[in-house]
Amino acid sequence: MRKTGSLLYLTVAASFWRVLVILAGMAVVQLGVAVGIPKVLPESYGAPYVFSHWAFRLPAAAALILVMYTLIRSHGSRPTQTGYTMLRLPVSPTQVFLSYLVYAVAVLLLCWFAQLAVVVAATQLLAALYPAFDWGKQMLFLTSVQSGYVHVLLPLLDGWSWASTTMIYVGLGFITAVGMVRSWQLSCRSLLRSGAPSTAIQPEVGISAATSSFIRVDLPAPFGPSRPTRLGLLRRRLKSLSACLPLG
Repeated sequence: MRKTGSLLYLTVAASFWRVLVILAGMAVVQLGVAVGIPKVLPESYGAPYVFSHWAFRLPAAAALILVMYTLIRSHGSRPTQTGYTMLRLPVSPTQVFLSYLVYAVAVLLLCWFAQLAVVVAATQLLAALYPAFDWGKQMLFLTSVQSGYVHVLLPLLDGWSWASTTMIYVGLGFITAVGMVRSWQLSCRSLLRSGAPSTAIQPEVGISAATSSFIRVDLPAPFGPSRPTRLGLLRRRLKSLSACLPLG
């Protein structure tokens, strides 16, 4: 589990920031197109017309294709430090594919929600800039009913549309995961051809023992004891048993 998590982390670190840049660019372009269509085409009669226009839908399709391409090419064709680290991970191709599948489906679902967020922001922006487009609180609901593009993103009570849209994004995630595995395999081959150090042990079974030898160390002689002691000499004191006084 930790190996699969490490593989998924390396994949996210290699491509997720690029996905965010693509989605941010998509949002800016779509909002700009939504604001510009009523100015260029005065005959536009509401938000559903704006969202159904090809100029508004084209950036979303281009962003989706670009995200898939970015995920597939996340490892690159040249040897990199990330690719070398992934090559050293002892994971099976099945684990690699499942990790890529989960990541690809999650990223494509993020693209779905990002497009829906742009539509919600565009409805509010159109209502603020063009009072004739303001349909009140039911504006998003009416837009979903009348615009096929918005209805795919927000089917509301249409259960079949929810299921079909989800299956489309899961299928695109499956295709992307297959491409990511292929890119990973090509990256591994490129690293092996470039002379990356082998991770295999030859022979597979062997015995190794560290050599040991005795070392003789000559320590300097001490200058003296750390706690000097002084032994007193035996002392003998003679004392007569009686005192004698001289006569006279």
